[in-house]
Amino acid sequence: APLSPIHEHDITTGWPKEAPKKADLVLLDPPYWQQAKGRYSDDSTDLANVSIEDFNARWGQVVAACAKHASRIAYIISPTQLEDGSVIDHATDLLQPFVKLGWKVERRVIVTYNTQQATGQQVTWARENKRMLKLYRDLIILKV
Repeated sequence: APLSPIHEHDITTGWPKEAPKKADLVLLDPPYWQQAKGRYSDDSTDLANVSIEDFNARWGQVVAACAKHASRIAYIISPTQLEDGSVIDHATDLLQPFVKLGWKVERRVIVTYNTQQATGQQVTWARENKRMLKLYRDLIILKV
């Protein structure tokens, strides 16, 4: 199949007109919530800059836009470790809109960052802060 040119589009507003009506697979790589705050833009509506409630609500808009046009959707995301040491498990939280639409998880893959070895700085930080290191992302593959 021919490749389509890349277009800038806010998927929360719906499926792009330029995109094919049907896709075998849509791969979504959203910002890892506030881990990427200010990295993409300073726009207050940027997914990396909104509250967790808005992030999840806007993710629902992304899923709704894509689910009508794809037979498989995959997303990759990392959990967020909060200051108190607790973790927001985005991989499972972002499943909710799919569950409501009747989609099923086909596969969950742990994707490590480059290597599984931590740097000396990361180990020192983890020891000093009594925190576990997170050296992976989750790749969730869903199907209708």
